[in-house]
Amino acid sequence: MLIHVVKPRETLWQIANFYRVSTTSIAEVNELPDPNQLVIGQALVIPTEDIFHTVVSGESLWRIAQTYGTTVQTILQNNQIVNPNNIYPGLVLYIPALRYRIQPGDTLRSVAQRFGVSLDNLIKINNIENVNLIYPGTVLVIPHKKRPNIDVNGYIYILGQEAVPIIEEVGEHLTYLSPFAYLIRENGTLQAISDVPAIQTAIAKDAIPMMSITNFTSTALGENLASVVLNSSQIIERLLANIITS
Repeated sequence: MLIHVVKPRETLWQIANFYRVSTTSIAEVNELPDPNQLVIGQALVIPTEDIFHTVVSGESLWRIAQTYGTTVQTILQNNQIVNPNNIYPGLVLYIPALRYRIQPGDTLRSVAQRFGVSLDNLIKINNIENVNLIYPGTVLVIPHKKRPNIDVNGYIYILGQEAVPIIEEVGEHLTYLSPFAYLIRENGTLQAISDVPAIQTAIAKDAIPMMSITNFTSTALGENLASVVLNSSQIIERLLANIITS
């Protein structure tokens, strides 16, 4: 799976089209109440084993192909690249996961062993409910052996004990968890929030708690507050001390 952060004016159809998956699959996996109402900055799980690699300086197609266990020819064909030397930093390459058509005598275990992937992962990404019911001709998606590492931060504004089941459900996908938010006061103190249950659950899920400190609320932009705090070295020192001890 991939994580996509919604940009201004993006629609679900555009996102689905870019990742070559259906709008229905994105809506279902993210439990979107209204697929037509996306929020800027919203993180969407994209249910695909395909990879979208952004070229960095010094990379070659051969090195990229080696990284993902594919071939230069596969990358060329799927990205309509005529000249393999004509790649540049920032170019996004589509690298499809390998597909395999089940042959007579195949089992899921033998397919997993053939491609050197986890049996559990093979079952999971292909949504297989009964491992004994696979038929010749069925096409399986083979997960990439290596995927790019990404850091994912999740903001949560539902706090207290209500945060626990939410984090238990998605915590394994997070690098960081940010309870939203620690509000700055004019004297440099921080408004207390009920963050203990969220932080404890995040740690149990190996997600690192990260403070989200802000000067604004849903009803106030906080420009005056920022001015008061940033123009006083004494208040700044007090704020930093409170951040460290909180």
